[in-house]
Amino acid sequence: MNERTGAQLRVIKTVTNVLRAVDISAWLFGGWGLDARIGRITRDHGDIEFWLERVDAERSKAVLIGAGAAALATQPPEEAYEFIWDGVEFSTAYFDRQPDGLFSQPKGDGPTGCSRLAPSATSQGRSMARRYRP
Repeated sequence: MNERTGAQLRVIKTVTNVLRAVDISAWLFGGWGLDARIGRITRDHGDIEFWLERVDAERSKAVLIGAGAAALATQPPEEAYEFIWDGVEFSTAYFDRQPDGLFSQPKGDGPTGCSRLAPSATSQGRSMARRYRP
């Protein structure tokens, strides 16, 4: 494992722990989500993406900043926030839970390889992608 991958894994674990401490659920998506889902690192990743319920957007941003992440003003806040922590960039994008139990993301891209974060911030979670409705 190279230094960048190690740093990204540390940030995934830290973000997961910070959000879990305040009872905010998060899912990895994109390349890291796929790797978490299959349980191994398949390649180097350019970024880390988390998927959260939109109702947790502002609170998650405040908690992450309070724990040491710096927010970047790069995305429309109704879609996502981007952060940097210990030199590692990551983002949080948001979905809406529908009354029928499905999920939607009216703005931006939908999840690719979405994996619920297990306590160890690795795989063993359920995929939300099966329940996603664009």
